[in-house]
Amino acid sequence: MRTILLLCLMVGLVGCNESSTGLDKNVINTAYKKCYGYLGDFVKSPSNFKISRATPKISFPQDKVVYKNFKESLIDRNTGKISQQNIDEKTRFRQISVDLDYETKNSDGVFLRENFVCSYIYKLKGNEGSPREIFLTTWETEDEITNTFIPLDIGNESNFRMYDKIVKPISDISSQFTDRDKLLFTNVSFFYKYYN
Repeated sequence: MRTILLLCLMVGLVGCNESSTGLDKNVINTAYKKCYGYLGDFVKSPSNFKISRATPKISFPQDKVVYKNFKESLIDRNTGKISQQNIDEKTRFRQISVDLDYETKNSDGVFLRENFVCSYIYKLKGNEGSPREIFLTTWETEDEITNTFIPLDIGNESNFRMYDKIVKPISDISSQFTDRDKLLFTNVSFFYKYYN
């Protein structure tokens, strides 16, 4: 019995992270499911669309977006610079965009291929490789981009496997603190000094 329990625990741990990003699979599944829901609200006939694939992409967010939404938690008001706690914890930000390719019927009943993208920012500290919360910052179609800021808890989505429409994520960055993250600290301090 103990052997079976240990084997299940090992399989569960192996199944937690997506190999190319290091993110917990429930983070990717939550980003996808929320984006799917926003798309359903956006299309004229939610019953007449179907997802062909969802491509998650991990990148660095724009510094001005991080500054706009997180400056209060980053800046020490006494010094006007990044707080020592954020420096010590190696606070860093990443963006996950979920690119949904879908088909929807037009008024003539013909399926048209469309694209819908949701972008989320998440914060990591210390040795974290995966967040507990993501923040929706934009969704976009071929015609428009909508900016927003909605905090989303990582839901009760599967952490063992990704949903079947999700293809292998695209990522060429690490979850570890890098020189690019140091540059973000410099830029956020600059923005705070000149725009606050």
